[in-house]
Amino acid sequence: MGRLNTYSPRFISNPVDLVAEHKEKLVALTGKTIESIWIAWDHQSNRWLREMPVVIEAGNEQIELCANRIGEYSITFNTINLELAPTSMQISWEENKLNEIHRVVNQEIRSIEMIESTVHISCLKEDQLSGKVAVDYVIDGIGFNLERGYLAVCNGLDENIILTSNDFHQTIKCTSIK
Repeated sequence: MGRLNTYSPRFISNPVDLVAEHKEKLVALTGKTIESIWIAWDHQSNRWLREMPVVIEAGNEQIELCANRIGEYSITFNTINLELAPTSMQISWEENKLNEIHRVVNQEIRSIEMIESTVHISCLKEDQLSGKVAVDYVIDGIGFNLERGYLAVCNGLDENIILTSNDFHQTIKCTSIK
């Protein structure tokens, strides 16, 4: 991930710990309207820098979401100065730049959920031989159920992806944050 002067992510791998640390602020976003979604844009290569945080402005809050490695996720609030270039003169914060997010801007947040995906872990050597595996869940992202739509910032294999549908595969579990 690129370097940001005011941004200090704390990547957490335990879903329970992530929710416990940010539950109050996440729940407080319910009822607020998504005003804008900011991404870091590389003007030289004309592309979204997916390893940089996605910044969502809702009400008086700025929530900064960032996936790292599989199962590692960071949530911060109000730490990124969007008026400063993230890393260089060729990179800037761009507001509502991606076409797929236009339909979720100006939507009210109805509820927020933790998105987790399954990981198959072989527990013991004899389990590997018998073909038995344990299933565990890792943090995959944060989802926002909106008045008319859905928005999620998820892990796209060591980078952020933005989803505007909650039509997930059966290996995904969504848990409401209340």
